[in-house]
Amino acid sequence: LVAGGQVTIAGSTTVLPIAQTCAEEFMNNNPDVDISVRGGGSSVGIASIISGTVDIGNASRHIKSKELAQARKKGISPKEIIVAYDGIAVIVNEGENNLTKLSVADVRDIYTGKIKNWKEVGGPNMPIVVISRDVSSGTFETFNEKVLDGETPRTDALMLASNNAVVTTVSKTPGAVGYCGIGYVRSGVRALVVDGVTVSKATIQDGSYPISRSLHM
Repeated sequence: LVAGGQVTIAGSTTVLPIAQTCAEEFMNNNPDVDISVRGGGSSVGIASIISGTVDIGNASRHIKSKELAQARKKGISPKEIIVAYDGIAVIVNEGENNLTKLSVADVRDIYTGKIKNWKEVGGPNMPIVVISRDVSSGTFETFNEKVLDGETPRTDALMLASNNAVVTTVSKTPGAVGYCGIGYVRSGVRALVVDGVTVSKATIQDGSYPISRSLHM
C-alpha cells in the first residue's frame, strides 16, 4: 500500500468484527491508510469482489464454483484465505425459555415447521417463533447445509440481515429461536447444547460441535 492508500472491505456480518478490529489495528500502525469496512452478507462480499468494487470480500462460506467462474470471466482470480473458525450457536430467549439442549434433528424439525411448540422438545408450553438469516448470508447457507439438509424453513420464519439483528430479536421475543456466530452470543440469549456438545472455542477447534465452519477473506 502506498501512503494515502484506501482499502475497502465488505461482506459477512460474522467476519465483520474481525475485519473491523484488524482494520483499526492496521490504521493505528499506518496512519496514511484508510480502511473502510461494512457488512452486507457473504454473497454481497463475494459479488463485490467479482464486480471490483471492494478490495477484500468477507465470507462465512467458501466461494461457489459458479462465483469463481464469473470472477475468472472478468479476469479476476480470487484468493480465499481462512482467517478463523466459527460455530453457529442455536439460541433461545434466556429469561423465558428454560430449554438447554436440542438435537440437530429437533432443530431441523423446528425450522421446517414439524415442531411448533417448545413443550414438544421439553421446553415451556409456548409457540415457537422461528428467526433465520436471509438467503444472502453465508451463515444461512451453512445452517441450511448442516442442519436443514436442504429443506426450506417454514414460510412464516422471520429472515433477518445480520447476526446482531437475530440476537436482538431473540432476546426480545420469549418464544423465539435463532442462530448466530458464537461471537455474537450475549446476555439475553442462551446458546443451546446441540447433539450433546456445547458450542465453545475448544469444540469448534476439535470439530466436535456439529455446526462449525471456516471464515474467509
